[in-house]
Amino acid sequence: GYSPGGIGGPIVASPSIFDNFNQYNSVPPAHEAHIRSMLSKRNISLAPCNQTPLTIFTIGRYTACAYPTANYPAGRYQVEANLPF
Repeated sequence: GYSPGGIGGPIVASPSIFDNFNQYNSVPPAHEAHIRSMLSKRNISLAPCNQTPLTIFTIGRYTACAYPTANYPAGRYQVEANLPF
């Protein structure tokens, strides 16, 4: 899980995509769009990372959280992807 607002801050929302090296960094819009597109082509919907059950995709330096599907049941997956820079 991830709670914006720092320690003791209210958990307003949990993002669906975050940077593995610093979860407080915002994901560049081009990378987020690429990840969203890649997942939607597989009929995968992003979910807040505090959701359960959860399917978790590691895509390069990012993690994307999604609702489980028949093809991608809850668990962790490593995705090879060339993100645009």
